[in-house]
Amino acid sequence: MVTRYVFRLYLFGLLMLGGFGVLMLRLWKIQIEEYGRYSKELPGQKTLVRRLPGVRGEIRDRNGVPLAFNVMTLEVKLHLDEVEQAWRASHTDKKGQLTAEVPTYEYTTKDETGRRMTRKAPDIFAMFSEETAPWMNELKVKVKGPDGKEREESLWTPINRDAMRSHYLTNKGIVPFTYRHDLPPELMYIAAEQQHLLPGVEVVPRALRRYPFGTMLSHVLGYVQRADDSRPPELAKVWDFYEGDDVGRDGVERSMDATLRGKEGKSVLLKDEHGAIVRSTDQSGMKGREFEVEHLEPVRGSDVYLTIDARIQYIVEKSLREARVEGASHLGRAACVVMDPNNGDVLAMCSFPNYDPNKWVPEIAKEDYKIYLDDDTDPLTNRAMLPYAPGSTFKAVTALAGIFSGISGHYYTCDGGVNYGAKYMKCWCSGKGFTHGSIGLTDALMHSCNAYFYQYGNKAGPKNILEASKFFGLGEPTGIELPREYPGTIPTPQWLALNKPKEAWSDAYTANTSIGQGFVEATPLQMCCVAATVANGGTSYRPRLVRKVHDFSENMDTAFPDRKRGDIEERGFKKSSMELVRRGMWKVVNADRGTGKAARSAPWETAGKTGTAQFWRGKDVKDNHTWFICFAPYDKPRYAVAVFIQGGESGGKVPAPIAAKILREAMKLEDGAESEKLNPPPYLAEVKGHFDHIDLVSFPEQGAVIAAASQPEDNSDDSGDSERREYKAPKRSKEAARPKIRQEADQEGSKVKAPPPEKRGFFDRLFGRGSRPQN
Repeated sequence: MVTRYVFRLYLFGLLMLGGFGVLMLRLWKIQIEEYGRYSKELPGQKTLVRRLPGVRGEIRDRNGVPLAFNVMTLEVKLHLDEVEQAWRASHTDKKGQLTAEVPTYEYTTKDETGRRMTRKAPDIFAMFSEETAPWMNELKVKVKGPDGKEREESLWTPINRDAMRSHYLTNKGIVPFTYRHDLPPELMYIAAEQQHLLPGVEVVPRALRRYPFGTMLSHVLGYVQRADDSRPPELAKVWDFYEGDDVGRDGVERSMDATLRGKEGKSVLLKDEHGAIVRSTDQSGMKGREFEVEHLEPVRGSDVYLTIDARIQYIVEKSLREARVEGASHLGRAACVVMDPNNGDVLAMCSFPNYDPNKWVPEIAKEDYKIYLDDDTDPLTNRAMLPYAPGSTFKAVTALAGIFSGISGHYYTCDGGVNYGAKYMKCWCSGKGFTHGSIGLTDALMHSCNAYFYQYGNKAGPKNILEASKFFGLGEPTGIELPREYPGTIPTPQWLALNKPKEAWSDAYTANTSIGQGFVEATPLQMCCVAATVANGGTSYRPRLVRKVHDFSENMDTAFPDRKRGDIEERGFKKSSMELVRRGMWKVVNADRGTGKAARSAPWETAGKTGTAQFWRGKDVKDNHTWFICFAPYDKPRYAVAVFIQGGESGGKVPAPIAAKILREAMKLEDGAESEKLNPPPYLAEVKGHFDHIDLVSFPEQGAVIAAASQPEDNSDDSGDSERREYKAPKRSKEAARPKIRQEADQEGSKVKAPPPEKRGFFDRLFGRGSRPQN
C-alpha cells in the first residue's frame, strides 16, 4: 500500500517537473530567442533619440580669473505630447471611447496667399491644467529662501497660457517646453518620488550662465540666451527630442560663440506601446538585443582667455564710480579703455551706463527689457566702440601727418585765429585775451593751439592726414574680437563729394579736420590706439582682446598673436621722429601751462592730450565730448589710457583726473599692495545714465592739483568753432535688440485647480499608489 502511494507521488512530481520544463523552454523561446520578432509586433514601441545641449566653455581674464562660467541648475521640462496622451487616457472608457470632447481654442494664422484665417487646435493648456497642474500644486516642500528663511513652495508655478499653446502648436512633442528654470533640489526629490502623478513632467539638470562681477565688463562679455524653441528644419530627421544650445547674443559671448559652444551629446529613450517613455536604453540592460546601448555625453566647449586684467578693469570701474563730480550726482555717460602699448592688449574696457548680463539669462523679463530700451542714455551700447568727435586729441594724429609730409619742424604764428576765405577760424586763446605767438609742434600740443594746427594741417594736406589716421587705425574697424564696431570717419575731399555732394572741400574743411572737429569721428578704443602708438615710438598695433583658447578635447592651447598694423620705420622715418609728439604730450601734463595738469598726480611721469569737442543737446544745453588720452611711465610705457566723458566741461577738468586715478591705482597693484583686490570678486551694480552737465571731477588725494588745473586759460582747449551741432548716435542695430523675453504669467496661467478625489484600491493604498490612469 505504501509503495503504491510513493509511486503516485513520484509520478505526480515527475509530471510537475516535466510541465515546468516545457513551460520554461517555451518562455526561453518566446522571451529570449524570439524577442526581436515579438518586440516588433508591439504597437507603437520604438526608440527616441534626444539631443543633449553642449556645455559652454568659460571666459577668463589673462590671469585665469573666471569672468563667465556655468552653474548647474534644475529645470522642469514638460513633454506636452505626453500630457495630451494622459488626458486622453483619463477620458477613455473600457471600450476605448473618449468620454469627453478634446478641449480646443481658436487662433489666427495666414494661408499661402497671406490671407488671415481662423483655425482650431487642441488646447494643451486646458489639458495640462486638468491633468498635471493640480498634482504639481499638491507636491509641496519647505525650502530656504535667499534670506535664509524657510518657506513652502510647490512644484507648480504660474505660467503664460499663450506661450504654452504656441509652443505646442509649433513643436508638438519634439522640443520640450521649459516650465521653470530654478527648481530647488528639495522639490526635485519629491517630484521623482511622485512621478506617477505627473505625466509629461521631467526634471533635468542644465548649465546656467553666470557673470560673477555683475555689471563689470558687461559690454565686453555680452550675454547668452536660450536658443529659439523651434527645432531647425534641417535637423527634423535626426532628433526626436531637440534641445538647443545657449546662444551668445552680444560681446565676446557672441563673437566667440562657435568656440565657446560645446559639442552636443545624445540619449536614446524607449517608448512603450502606450506611447509613454519608460526608460533610456543606456539603463535598460538590453545591450546586444534589439535596443543597443547608446548614450553620448555632451563635450564642454573651449575656454576663452581674454587679454583683460580683471584687477585693472576693477580699478577703472571703481575710479569712474568714485569720482567726485560737480554739477551732477555721478558720471552718467562715459567710456574708458586701457591698453598695453607694447603689444596692443586691451587690459580694460568700460562703458557707462551699463547693464547686468545676469538679468538676460536664460530670458529677460519684459519689464526689464522695456526699461533698457526706453532709457535715452542707451545702457545697452558700448560707448568705447561708438564714434565721437575726438576734438584736440586728434592733434596727435595731425602731428604725425606733418611728420609724413616733412614739416614737423616748422613754426607757425598764432594771432588768435586764421582767415580761410570769408571764414575766420578762432583759436580758443582769442576769447581769453591773448595769443600763442610763434610756436613749434611740441608747444602747440602743450597749449592745444588751434591756429597752429589750422596752418600745420593745411600744409600737411588731407592726403597725409588720412594716411596718418590709417596708420593709427582711425576711419576703419580695428578688428577687435567684438561685434558691431563702428569705423568712425576721417573726411577727405573724396568723402565729402560722396556724402555731401552740395558742398565743396576747402582749406577751412582741412583746418577743422586738423583739430578733430567737423566730420571727424573716432571711438575711445581707436584713440587709445593713438596713445599706445605714440607711447611706444611709432609701432601701431591692432587691439587684441582674446589672448588664447584652451581646447579641452585636445587639451591644447591656441594662442592669439599680437597684430602689428605698421611701424614708422617701415615708412622711412626714424623712431626719434615721433619724439616730437611724445614730448608735446609730456608738456601737456607736466608744463606749467599744459592743459592736462590734472593728470600730474599720477605716480609715474605721464604724457597725455586733452580734447573738448563742442556739442549741444537741443539748442541751448551744452553737451561736450571731453577726452583725455595718455600713457605712462613716459620712458618705458606700460599703460595707454583713453577716457571719454559726455557732457563734461573740458578734457582737462573732467577726464584727466580720472586717468590719473587709474594710473595711481595701477602702480599700487604693481607694487603688490592690492594683488588680492578681486578675491572674492565684488558684484557691481548698474550705473544709471543722465544728461547733467559735469563741471569738474576730483578725488580726495588730487585736490591741490585739480585746483591748480582748473584755471580757465589752462583747460579751454575748445576748437572755437561757433557752429552749434547736436550729436546723434548711430541707431542701435536690430541684431542688438533681439533678446529672448520671458513670457510673464497671465491671469489664466496663474490659476490652479484642485486635484480630483482619488479612488484607490487595497493594493494602491498598500503601495502608496495613486488611482490616476497610467500611460
